[in-house]
Formats: sequence, C-alpha cells, structure tokens
Amino acid sequence: MLRNFLVYRKNGFGFRKSYRLAFGVTIKDTVLYYGYWLLVLLMIGFAIGVMIEKMEAKEKIALARQAAYTKALEGVVSNCLSDNTGKPVQVGDDWYLCGITHIGRFSK
Repeated sequence: MLRNFLVYRKNGFGFRKSYRLAFGVTIKDTVLYYGYWLLVLLMIGFAIGVMIEKMEAKEKIALARQAAYTKALEGVVSNCLSDNTGKPVQVGDDWYLCGITHIGRFSK
C-alpha cells in the first residue's frame, strides 16, 4: 500500500488522490475513523477515572466512620474507668457493659 502511494506520488498525482488510490479510503474517512476510536478511548478513560474517584470517596467515608466509632469506644472506656458500677453504656445502636462486653443491638 505504502509503495503504491509512493508510486502514485512519483507519477504526479496529488497527495489526496494518491492516498485514496493506494489505501482505498479518503484522508477524511481515515481521520474520522481514528478520531472516533480516540473519542471512545477517552470516554472509557473518563468513566474509569470517575469510578476510581467514587471508590476513594467511599473509602474516606468508611475511614471517617471507623474513626468516629473508635472515638466513641474511647468514651466508653473512659466512662467505665471513672465509674465501674456495671451500668450499660450505649454507642450508636450497640450496648456495652462496663467490662466492654457487647450485649446486643438496641431495637426500637
């Protein structure tokens, strides 16, 4: 194909006509074809980027929840150390005795 293109160019045909005769398509069609696939690849890359950002956001939320839960448990420990009467302490929907033993979920 490329050899044919060079032969056509050598024999005085213009660039566009040589391209069309050698490759069987116009330059416009070639540019549109590769432009289409480039656009498809860019869209896929964008979608993957958005999915990665969402996963990172979910991870940050999970870490924040875990930190809040840990802080609440630290409050339970400090309450139990200051007053070890054995009274139950509630953290969210969970109940703990002062021995930090999980005794079940609170349901209304």
